[in-house]
Amino acid sequence: METMTPGLRLNRLAGRSLVLGLMLAALLSASAGAAVLGPKGKGPLAPQLAVLAKPSVAAKSPAAQAELLGIATAGPASLVREGDRVVVIARFDEGAIAGLPELRAAGARIVSSSRETQTVTLSAAPGDLPAIAAVAGVRSVWPQRQPIVYASNCEGGAVVSEGLEQLRVDDAREAF
Repeated sequence: METMTPGLRLNRLAGRSLVLGLMLAALLSASAGAAVLGPKGKGPLAPQLAVLAKPSVAAKSPAAQAELLGIATAGPASLVREGDRVVVIARFDEGAIAGLPELRAAGARIVSSSRETQTVTLSAAPGDLPAIAAVAGVRSVWPQRQPIVYASNCEGGAVVSEGLEQLRVDDAREAF
């Protein structure tokens, strides 16, 4: 059995307290940073929006932002924008409609909202994204992208289906 002097016991206790304190500080720091990480990073902002929200990225032009994010500046799969603002979708656990005033206060311009899906489509300056993600009840925020259209001359997409013939689309086009 080991005997400890009061001083040695105090030193060990202080050492353990220091280690626990450092671990707690690291945990709190990580959880504070997670508030702007994407869904897999445990925060409301999608990973690309977390990058876009960084002050050094948010201050750049939309073209420079797109380059930093590794996406097209315009066209299919690019971010939908309103000038320098980016269009995003915020999903709430509940109370999306009740959260509209707080979203506006965080800098959002509301485009549309849905009580049924508990989502709000909005535009925001990239620097306002962390404040939007911090609104009570916001579960996730992800970017709205320009759609990818595979065929513009075929109303059925890349493949013409039998439905066109069954609906007699050619006859309707001739008549109207």
